Amino acid sequence: SPWHSVLLIMLCVILCSLSWLKAQYRRLGLKRRGPDPSDATVKRLVKEAVSKPHKLRGYRAVWKIVRDKYRKRVRRNTIMRMMRRVDSEGVAIRRRRRLKRRAYYSKG
Repeated sequence: SPWHSVLLIMLCVILCSLSWLKAQYRRLGLKRRGPDPSDATVKRLVKEAVSKPHKLRGYRAVWKIVRDKYRKRVRRNTIMRMMRRVDSEGVAIRRRRRLKRRAYYSKG
């Protein structure tokens, strides 16, 4: 079981080298901050962060919202990938560095 491996690693910390310890962590798939959230969760959070009034937000702003508001640790490249799926039109507009102007209509 993984817990036996973790206990073995904890006992060997003093006797083993740091590179061996890191290799064991990688082999077991352990991370300091826990597992990454699933793609479905990230996709839902990106949809919420890029809702209608916030359509022009870039990937860095969306990444910060997911990190601060929803308390999820997600890699920025994962956010970029999900934004291409969720808001492909907005990504294309931002990539051209030319945003749409707002149209105002008044009767007078």
